[in-house]
Amino acid sequence: MSDPVQTAKVDLAEKLKLIPDRPGVYLMKDKAGQVIYVGKAVSLRRRVRSYFQGGRYQGSKVARMVQEIADLEYIVTDSEVEALILESNLIKLHHPWFNVKLRDDKAYPYLKVTVNETYPRVLFVRRPRPDGARYFGPYTDSSAVRDTLQWIRKLFAIRTCELDLDKGQRLKRPCLLYYIGRCPGPCVDGLTTPEAYRQVVDEVCLFLEGRHQKLLPQMQEKMKQAAAALDFERAARLRDRLQSLTKVVERQKVVSPQGGDSDVLGLAVDEATGLACVAILFVRDGKLVGRDSFFLDSEATREQKGSGKEGEAGALEASHAKAEASDPPSATSSSQELQEILTAFLGGYYGQAGFVPPEVWLPLRLPGHEEQVWSEWLGQRRQELLAAQGRSWEVAETVPTQARSSPDYTPEEWEAEDGGERRRAAQRRQVVSSSRARATIRLLTPRRGERYQLVGLACENAQEILRARLAEEERREAANQSGLQGLKEALGLADLPWRIECYDISNLQEKDSVAAMVVLEGGEPAPSEYRKFKMRTPGPNDFAMMHEVIDRRFRRGLQERKELRALGLLGEVEKRPPGWLRESQPDSLGSGREQVNLEIDEADAGDAKVVFTGACPQSPNQGGAQPEQDNAGKKQEAAESRQAPEKSGGRSADQKVWAKQAKFARFPDLVVIDGGPGQLGAARQALRNLGLAELPTIGLAKQNEWVYLEDDPEPLILPRNSPALHLLQRVRDEAHRFGITFNRQLRGKRTFRSALDDVPGVGPARKKALIRAFGSVAGVRRATVDELAAVPGVSRALAERIAEQLGNPAAE
Repeated sequence: MSDPVQTAKVDLAEKLKLIPDRPGVYLMKDKAGQVIYVGKAVSLRRRVRSYFQGGRYQGSKVARMVQEIADLEYIVTDSEVEALILESNLIKLHHPWFNVKLRDDKAYPYLKVTVNETYPRVLFVRRPRPDGARYFGPYTDSSAVRDTLQWIRKLFAIRTCELDLDKGQRLKRPCLLYYIGRCPGPCVDGLTTPEAYRQVVDEVCLFLEGRHQKLLPQMQEKMKQAAAALDFERAARLRDRLQSLTKVVERQKVVSPQGGDSDVLGLAVDEATGLACVAILFVRDGKLVGRDSFFLDSEATREQKGSGKEGEAGALEASHAKAEASDPPSATSSSQELQEILTAFLGGYYGQAGFVPPEVWLPLRLPGHEEQVWSEWLGQRRQELLAAQGRSWEVAETVPTQARSSPDYTPEEWEAEDGGERRRAAQRRQVVSSSRARATIRLLTPRRGERYQLVGLACENAQEILRARLAEEERREAANQSGLQGLKEALGLADLPWRIECYDISNLQEKDSVAAMVVLEGGEPAPSEYRKFKMRTPGPNDFAMMHEVIDRRFRRGLQERKELRALGLLGEVEKRPPGWLRESQPDSLGSGREQVNLEIDEADAGDAKVVFTGACPQSPNQGGAQPEQDNAGKKQEAAESRQAPEKSGGRSADQKVWAKQAKFARFPDLVVIDGGPGQLGAARQALRNLGLAELPTIGLAKQNEWVYLEDDPEPLILPRNSPALHLLQRVRDEAHRFGITFNRQLRGKRTFRSALDDVPGVGPARKKALIRAFGSVAGVRRATVDELAAVPGVSRALAERIAEQLGNPAAE
């Protein structure tokens, strides 16, 4: 029988011979077919082959990656700029293990100005969309963004309602915000005009851009006009607004007398953890208007940190610069690593930023060909953003830096000033006239002067932010470790309770009862492990509901462990078995009662918001019961789908994908029940029924914060300042928050539910179209089949079904 590992190496060697000498993107894969690294190259042949030069990367993160490479793919592009764009998209798609990425980039908030509406609004959003609106960001501090949004709504009269004014939704009288001067009342005809409202929106955009020097004269002129027209109330409001903005401007530091827009980047890296911080200073109209910071690392460096190994500021892409013959032989590996982090930030940040300035100042130079590629790509991004704002690149780029910030400042007016000196100075730095060269951003690496000092200031900020972040992480890790150690000693556990699961019941009378399961791993929340359940137990019975959720969770977990063990995949899903489980016999787990039926109800998967059919190989969207099937059909299909495949000589990629669907196979070191002895007893009874009596379980009563154990009638009272108690309170409060949120979601859906939701084929979009067409559900009920079929997206067959289900007499 042939060795599959040797076969994979032979196939990989054959692919290396066929790689073309062209620009493109390459994807490195492991033996399971998962993408572990995505890179770009001006020459795919030279770059990819350089990975496999023996002994070149001993001891580095690259060497670890090369050991895991079992296959590769490549995509040829026409230019390296196209390869850069494709690389960025593939990194976002696959989240490769070894790529350096922005930390938690999915959570970065934006401020959205809906300029695509007649009466725009300012909104807090998480994801920019190509909808014609303007986006400012990304920002790292969501609370600061919300504070800014509140300040904008207080300072500028902008509507906050969700009325679709473009579609004619109007009110007969304005809301309270109009009477207190917080909204001009566009919802009522005659109170304002689109032109007057748009002027306020333009002021908001200037404020968010940091162009206060242009905004202040405009507001001062409006204030004078209002005073001259004897509109003293409006003049007073403008005066207060002007004073608030003046205080903001006075705190800003002038960094460039010539004016202009630029972003100044500073970089700091912690060699022990591999965590990097990029601080970005925003210079607008020559003034420093703000600062933000972002952290970058890779999952590989996080794993190194977790295992106690010293990380490194990983650099994969830049470490191959010599293979492209771009860096001098004297270039150090540390500088190459910094270049990797810097380019990762450029792609991650400016790929989603709402503004790209004409100049970006860097703390170190990129390789020659890399600098040109990034300059062109940033130029393309700037072109796209200017086009979305209706501005021209030529006007923005052919005037000097001090005039670029004002679209109303023409080149002729600029050349007439200062005896032509400004024109001659601009000619020395003006980009060439070809369209490709014009669409570039200047990447500068200052070596002396004021610019060098400002880049140094950015680096100092990055170092301070990184130092504070590491100190906070170290303090939090120490507190978590102390809390886990305290729990181990107080509860007499064999090992530290690394994985803690907490369960809470949330209900309002007899409706929408739910259960929440939250997880701490190493003392830190693990949101991807959270689960939520819809309760089937009738009535507000916390004891019975707690018994139900524990039974469903661990019954499902036992079934998944059984199937994974048959495939030999249990060790990959549960790399760290709990101490109580290691002491027991794994093969006899769950055999406390022979009559226990481990077959799970397929509905559990839906309640827990996961999809696990038990079938292998099979995609997550296959094998599930269709909505029109009855419960018996669902159970039968689930039972048939759980026939584990026969094992072959090696594990297929489909088996690995199937294993990832096992969302309950990992068992905790400690179970925390939100409640007292009653809830604890119900949970323990469910565990004993499943043969899991050895699983440590405690109850935490909220009233006195007492800890209850099953065999002890007296509560365990931990000191109020105990780190162990703080850890239990944190996981209990998180379970309560998670459960309450799910309960509110269900109640909200039930509150806004209508008869249309019960009609097969009517989803949210069609429901909205029908309500818009007929005004209400009663209007839909009165409509004829022909009138229903006239609604866009509604076929005649669906119209007949709607009329029949709603009880329209005309349909009979």
